[in-house]
Amino acid sequence: MTSLAGIGIAAGSSLHALEWRLQGAMRGAAPTSGPERSLLALSLAGWIGLATVFSRGEIVPFCATGGWGDRVGATLEAALTTGAIQDGFLHWAMMVAAMMSPLLMPPVRHVAGRSFRWRRARAVSTFLVGYGAVWMVAGAAVASMNVGLRAADVTLTVGHAVLLFGLAVAWQLSDWRAAALRRCHRTLAIAAVGVRADWSCARYGISHGSACVTTCWTIMAGVMLAEATLVLPLALAVTALLFLERASSAPQPWARAAMLAPVAVGLLARQWS
Repeated sequence: MTSLAGIGIAAGSSLHALEWRLQGAMRGAAPTSGPERSLLALSLAGWIGLATVFSRGEIVPFCATGGWGDRVGATLEAALTTGAIQDGFLHWAMMVAAMMSPLLMPPVRHVAGRSFRWRRARAVSTFLVGYGAVWMVAGAAVASMNVGLRAADVTLTVGHAVLLFGLAVAWQLSDWRAAALRRCHRTLAIAAVGVRADWSCARYGISHGSACVTTCWTIMAGVMLAEATLVLPLALAVTALLFLERASSAPQPWARAAMLAPVAVGLLARQWS
């Protein structure tokens, strides 16, 4: 298993280089060229990281006795000992960076275009921190659910797979998801200077991140359910579909239906594994 320390050092160096690039690019004449290049660089770094170090962290078998609480404790201890939780959280962060960064061009362009040149890098960075925090909370919830399911020794049956796919279809076609998708296109006012400016950027990032998580949680779950060898191609397909959906000026029913394919593939792969 790839050393987490080595990955952390590489990620830290990449983020430092990205911050330097962001600051330098945003001193230029065009307020949008720097953020867009930086988002593409962040997405590329995420894809390279997934392709290079992605391996599904599996919890080693263990023998636990007692009630459900004892099994949860044993599962959590085994996960921490083998580094499964840490690896899974890191992979989640790389997946979010790879898949979601291209979708952030419009809101980041909005933040940069409404900030003074000397504080554009700070404004965009604050927005990204707020946006990323929402996805990291979602990642923690996914990790906790995974530990709980393992402790309960849940086996995915055909009935479970059909039920989960039915829930995904219902959500994908629901008015709630459509409302969340509309919120992804909403912008918020950005204050000019001071703490109010920082807070408005962070609030916009949190708001946009919440809308993205609400819109994308079913298909992200489908990607995470898939076997390790399928995660990368499914993630690429989902990213392309999300980009087409966001770029369209009108709802595209075919895009909604196509996004259910990764969920189906993930459930089938898990069922046959």
